[in-house]
Amino acid sequence: MVLPNPLFGQEYPAKHDNPSALQHDADIPIRGTEAERAEPQQAEGKEEALKSLVVHGPYTVLPLPVFAYSRNESYWVGTVVPILQSNSKDELQHIYAPFYSHNRYVGGTLRLYYYGYPSDTTQYSATVDYSTKIQRDIDLNYKNVSAGGGRYILAGRANWFKDPFRRLFGISNQTSESDETSYTSREPLVELTAGINVNEDVLLIWTEHYHDIRIDAGIVNSLPQALAQFSQLSGMEGANIVGHKLTAR
Repeated sequence: MVLPNPLFGQEYPAKHDNPSALQHDADIPIRGTEAERAEPQQAEGKEEALKSLVVHGPYTVLPLPVFAYSRNESYWVGTVVPILQSNSKDELQHIYAPFYSHNRYVGGTLRLYYYGYPSDTTQYSATVDYSTKIQRDIDLNYKNVSAGGGRYILAGRANWFKDPFRRLFGISNQTSESDETSYTSREPLVELTAGINVNEDVLLIWTEHYHDIRIDAGIVNSLPQALAQFSQLSGMEGANIVGHKLTAR
């Protein structure tokens, strides 16, 4: 005897009184993209990550390890502790970032970074680097793109640094890696910018630039010194550069 198919004569399966009784087969994938299915897990991961941060009032602390490598400088290993400060509207206003790292050539390096965002149109920063050997860096920046009620732009930068990792291969299209030499570049730089919004479509910007360059002995003793190898090369005695620039946009 053949039992009748319960769906025989029905165009669609009969509806269940309880829709929740219908369950997905374990072998049948649930509809939706991978991104949609991953959203809950990502949200949960972000929430857990935020819980792991050190928060005290308006301050959030993000201790991080640091590892870097470059051909000229070799390895850097250390740690940085950014401290984020928000205002009463929970908007980021200040970043403080003490930083310590070690390098085989310059030894220990202490860095102090500060970034300020007092408004949507103004920002400034101050960074200081000091290494056990030779390397130094002081960099001050300011920019306001809406001064005078939005009519003017004001910006300035003052930078002084000693970089002992510079390389010189000579000046020619025939140089090779065997010509590589080491030197330290000592450079103060000042740049001042002022601009005016003539109208909604035209912006004029004037920039004054001063740059002084001096060449000292490099820190990589395994390489020849550029001052000795290229002593007759024009510019090895240093240079003063003064520039003016007018930009229309």
